[in-house]
Amino acid sequence: MTRLTPICSKDGITNFYSSCRAGCTGKSEFRPRLDPYASPEELEKASQPITVYDDCSCAEAAWRETNSSLSDQWIKNDHMYGWDHPDDVSVQMARDKVAGDPITQATEGWCDVDCGDIFRTFMITMFVLSVFGSMGRIGNVLVALRCISVEDKSLSMAFNVVFMSLFAMLPAPMVYGAIIDNTCILWQEECGETTNCIIYSLDRLRLALMITTAAIMFGGVLLDIGVWYYAKDLVIFYDEGKADGKKEAAAVDATDVDVEEEKEAALEKKFVSTMSLNGGPVFNHVS
Repeated sequence: MTRLTPICSKDGITNFYSSCRAGCTGKSEFRPRLDPYASPEELEKASQPITVYDDCSCAEAAWRETNSSLSDQWIKNDHMYGWDHPDDVSVQMARDKVAGDPITQATEGWCDVDCGDIFRTFMITMFVLSVFGSMGRIGNVLVALRCISVEDKSLSMAFNVVFMSLFAMLPAPMVYGAIIDNTCILWQEECGETTNCIIYSLDRLRLALMITTAAIMFGGVLLDIGVWYYAKDLVIFYDEGKADGKKEAAAVDATDVDVEEEKEAALEKKFVSTMSLNGGPVFNHVS
């Protein structure tokens, strides 16, 4: 397909790549009813004429297969035109009256999809998972620094960056790009060459992306468990009381050393003075 001109059946859920693919044989223009309670943006959109495609055989086949009915928008436009603001009960009664009429018309553009609640739930879930997933990064860095000798720390960090780039940053775009391309169901063709993807299978795409990401993260969890098992006795954070005790002990040891040195210096001076008074040879004491 070289050009995509989607149309939406009047059931509000069935999309077609084009009017030709939907089997439509005619078209007309329709000006939808204006809702006095609508927002200015909706009123401006409703003031524009809509192209309606008639006698769409594939739309009728989809209606028979899915047992669908007219969407609320077309119930109000086609069968409740004189109503100012019909309520849900009235809309449902009008839908029941035309439930057996086949749907053979479609309008230009994609069908509207309201995924507000699902999208908000997804974003909140991903935020929580990202927060929990990031909690282990500092611990991993501390383990890597604690279990390596001082002279090898810089080399260890360099190898860490190299391996991360080699096994994560470089192959990730190619792997995920191949996964995304594999879920394409309609490619654009120009001059006999395949260019970019026009439509993806959303079900396959989200499953492939989520399962691949979950598998990689599961492998990382297994490796973290291995690190915990082999480095569980590694001291990462020293106890504050023990650290203060060590500092005090070190200070006491340093004081004792200073006292001993002062004593040795005093004895040396006394020895030199005694030898000088006696007229004997004086030797410098070398410790």
